[in-house]
Amino acid sequence: MRNNAVNRVAWKEIPVYGRTLSSVITLPCDAVNDATSPAGSGPSLEYDFYSFNSISNSSNISATAYVSLSWNVGDCPLVFAAQLNGGAAQTQTFFPNPVPGGVPAAWNGPDGFVANSIISVVTPFTGVQAGKHTLKISAIEPAVVLQNIIITLVLD
Repeated sequence: MRNNAVNRVAWKEIPVYGRTLSSVITLPCDAVNDATSPAGSGPSLEYDFYSFNSISNSSNISATAYVSLSWNVGDCPLVFAAQLNGGAAQTQTFFPNPVPGGVPAAWNGPDGFVANSIISVVTPFTGVQAGKHTLKISAIEPAVVLQNIIITLVLD
C-alpha cells in the first residue's frame, strides 16, 4: 500500500477502530475539500493486486469499500473517488441526504447502516485483463473513515 499525501493532508491510521484492526481517515480534516481535491487528485491510498483469469480474456472487478457511519456535513457530502490502473476516477457519494429531521431509508432495518455498523460502497470496473493492477482510493471531502476494501473478481 502507498499513502500519497497532497499538500499537508494524508491518510492516517485510527488504531483499534472498526471491524478490523484499524481504520484510516484523512488528516487534518480542514484541509480537504472538493475545490482543492477534484476526483482522483486528493490524498490517496494505492493498493497493488494481481488478477489471474484463465477462463476468459477479461473480467469485471468490484472494489467494495467499507466505511464508517457518519453524516454529511452541511453542503459537503461524504464522498471519495476510486480508480483502477490510472483510469477515470469514479466519484462515490454514499450517504444520501435525508429529509430535514429524518434519516435515509438505508439507515434502519435489519440490514441497514446502523444494524451493520458500516456502509458498503461498491465500485464496479469492467473489462479488466489478467495481470497486475492498482486500485487508488482518493479523498475528496473529509470525514470519510475507511475500514476495509474487498476486491472481488467476477468472471464473464
